[in-house]
Order: sequence, then C-alpha cells, then structure tokens
Amino acid sequence: MKMSIGKWVVAGLLTASVASANLLLNPGFETGDFTEWNAGGWYAGSEGDAHSGTYGGSYYVAPDQAGGSYFILDQAVDVVEGQKYDASCWMRFAGTANNSEQFMEVQWLNGLGEIMWGNGVGTTPVSGPQEYTQFSLNEITAPVGAAAASVRAVVHTTDVTSDNAWHTFDDFSFAASIPEPTTIAFLGLGLSGIYLFRKKKTMR
Repeated sequence: MKMSIGKWVVAGLLTASVASANLLLNPGFETGDFTEWNAGGWYAGSEGDAHSGTYGGSYYVAPDQAGGSYFILDQAVDVVEGQKYDASCWMRFAGTANNSEQFMEVQWLNGLGEIMWGNGVGTTPVSGPQEYTQFSLNEITAPVGAAAASVRAVVHTTDVTSDNAWHTFDDFSFAASIPEPTTIAFLGLGLSGIYLFRKKKTMR
C-alpha cells in the first residue's frame, strides 16, 4: 500500500511526538525494596524519604566512616550505541555536612557487562543538606561498543566523616532522547515543502 508524502509527514510527526518510555524498572522503589536494583547496604525509606509515592532509596553515612568509600545503588538497561539518552532523578541530603556527597551517574557497559571507564558522566555532587531537587543528564550518547547503561546513585565519602547524614534518591528515569518540539516542527515544514513542490510539478 502506497502512502503519499503528505501522509508520511503527518505520521512522522505523530510518532515523534510520543514520549520515550522509561527503561528503568521499579524506578521509585514502590515495591518497598530494591527489586531490579543492586543495593548493598541501602534501605528503602518511607515517609520523608520519598519524593513521591511511599518509598525512596536511602543510604546512611555515620560518623567516622573512612574517606574514599563509595556506596552504589545501580540498575543496568540495554542501550543502542550512538543513541542519545536522558537520565534524571531526585536527590535529598538530610543531616549535616559530614565529608560525604551524593550524585547520579551513568556508566556504559560493553557486551561482557564491563564498565567502559572514561565514558561515564555524572551530575554535580551534593555535599550538604538539601531538600529534594531534580538532577538531569540530557542527551548523553552511548559510545561505540556500549551494550548497556548502568544508572547509578552514588554516595561518596571525601574524608573521614564527622556526623550523621542520610542520602536519598527517588524517581529515576532513563529514556531515549526525543527531538525538541521546534525540531519536529521544522522537520514537518521541510517535508511539507518537498511535498508541495512535487505536487506542483505533477500539475504542470
């Protein structure tokens, strides 16, 4: 069945306007646990630990924790090399500044599930008390050789900790990037112009 260029333009715009789906499972920990995530030492906190829903993923850093320690909550999802992706989450720091910080990062994995070091990207670290705030990594490109992305909540001690701190993450998203509405509109205008030009030629 043939479709005219004009109809292809409309179909293309409708397809492009559909939001890309979140690739992460249990992104807000609403199972009450870390189903689909790797989470050594983390806990699913309720009430104030949740940005939305009932639960948030939390890590408690006590005084006298050694510096240079990393505590990671992560989930791997399949990706296509060369594709652009958007990642985001909400982060909250409760307690006092105690030489610990938190951030979200994305590390790319090869076909063997190994981290492709040097290709990852992270948000700005939060190192002091902060209410829930959204952090994003937009249009990050899966490098050549990437088969999956490890979406990670990271808590890091920069020195020996001096007090209590609770680092909480919630409402993660990781999805393929979609064109901006203006880009879609210009694409539609360009294809429409081609269609009108071809139609004008056939009428001569």
